[in-house]
Amino acid sequence: EGYSMRGLTQPTDRVTAIFGLQSRIESTLGCEGRYGVLEDFLHRNLLWQRHGTEKMERIAYNNLKAPSWSWMAYRGGIKFVDVSFATSDDIRWQIELKFDGERNYALTGSLGKFWKCTIIRGETRYVVLDYRGTERGWLQFDVEDSTDLDLQKCVVVGRTGRKQEIKYFILVVRPTATNGEYERIGVGLIQESHVSKLEGAIRIV
Repeated sequence: EGYSMRGLTQPTDRVTAIFGLQSRIESTLGCEGRYGVLEDFLHRNLLWQRHGTEKMERIAYNNLKAPSWSWMAYRGGIKFVDVSFATSDDIRWQIELKFDGERNYALTGSLGKFWKCTIIRGETRYVVLDYRGTERGWLQFDVEDSTDLDLQKCVVVGRTGRKQEIKYFILVVRPTATNGEYERIGVGLIQESHVSKLEGAIRIV
């Protein structure tokens, strides 16, 4: 979080600053890192959101394809969704969501769709409502707002809660021009009953 809010001369300097730190952490922990996200903490590292109310902007790197799931792709500060490392035993991470074995800039995972719910704008993020108008979660978009959930899909990062109170931590995604590829546009927490699985083996780029 601190690195994302540092004042850099150029937004593109962000990649230089974080890659040096990432390299040292990789060596210490013995794990792979990609674009500021460490494999040992992959799911937790993916659950970031913009800091404050202003929308983020994509950074135009010259010789780098920074993926949408990395905060390095955006101008602006971030903060992590409130999931403590200390309580990680209460969260079941989605193990099929992982670094892609062929493309360094991609993740692989399963695609879901929103089911029998709508969203309305709240003070700082969108509120997910069921057909009775009961609150069932929240969404926050990175760059652009979108109130039509039929056009958006999601990727489950992890689940928390028990029995009727299970909720999914999700990435909100939309399709790119390439078949089977999706890009992140936001993050959220939503009741399990409002997500329906569509297909597996998609890429998030």
